[in-house]
Amino acid sequence: MPILLQAFDYTDDQALQRRMTHRQQHLEILKQNKDHKLVILASAILNEHKNMCGSIVIFNLDTPEEVENMLREEPYLIHRVWESYTLTPIAIPPFFLVEGSE
Repeated sequence: MPILLQAFDYTDDQALQRRMTHRQQHLEILKQNKDHKLVILASAILNEHKNMCGSIVIFNLDTPEEVENMLREEPYLIHRVWESYTLTPIAIPPFFLVEGSE
């Protein structure tokens, strides 16, 4: 069952700079997880100024606990980019799934 992560960035003056500093490492981990079919989709959330202010990730895992285990090495948590996040089980209709993500 896919798990949706919704993460919200800190709002201090240095938050966007921290995000940009650690973005490449964050994207590399996402790419590895996608290649291993552990992530279905990921995206930044944009604010009204079109600046990144959060993230969504759809994990191809069975439980929120499995996602929590993966997040132990997430640069955006380690380096105080994400202030908070939620994990929610979701059901994606089959016709939306990309081949190999089932």
